[in-house]
Amino acid sequence: MFGAGLVISTLTGRLRRQERDAVVRERNTAGLLAFTRDIAGATTAGDVAAVTVRHLEETFPIAASVLIPDPAEAGALTSAAGLMPLASQEQAVARWAFRSRARPRASALTRSPARGVLAVRWWPATRRSA
Repeated sequence: MFGAGLVISTLTGRLRRQERDAVVRERNTAGLLAFTRDIAGATTAGDVAAVTVRHLEETFPIAASVLIPDPAEAGALTSAAGLMPLASQEQAVARWAFRSRARPRASALTRSPARGVLAVRWWPATRRSA
């Protein structure tokens, strides 16, 4: 009797873990599908930036901002999407990343092929909503 109970308990634990993994995979797939649908409908660079920021902030515990060259001021970057304010040091790093076409080491800034900069600030896991 004890052996049968142990086997059933083990199988139940595996089944619950597999179910949890399937739910996570389903959520990730739904998120990717929504992002793909929204990005395919974006017609301008501003729309692409807004969709990217919205999906990043919904999926991960981050604040994001897409910076593009400011047409009114040479060498300056302006926010195309996202409400994350950048400190002056962060703005300087974003300008450097944009000018040098490189990604700073150990930084949350990435250079996009669309000639802009994506700035990301990670939040503690406790701030993320389920």
